Amino acid sequence: SGCEKIALIADRVGLTGLCPSVPEVWFWQDGSLRFFLPQGDQYLAATRSRALPDLDPALITRCMAEPTQTKALRTLRLAMEP
Repeated sequence: SGCEKIALIADRVGLTGLCPSVPEVWFWQDGSLRFFLPQGDQYLAATRSRALPDLDPALITRCMAEPTQTKALRTLRLAMEP
């Protein structure tokens, strides 16, 4: 929908005035995963996702740095092992 498209470009316009139905915005930018959560009429940076609080952004960064999808999945699986 239009709200989701707005969310994708929101970082370029200061993350204000997004649709209220967008509970959080994720950006992969400069080699790192960034989260933004609504606060009043704007979105503020957060260290973790509210929707997936156990998601480790550093793990996602490591996976994205792998040269292949196979290596990324291996990194993810190893990190998830008990």
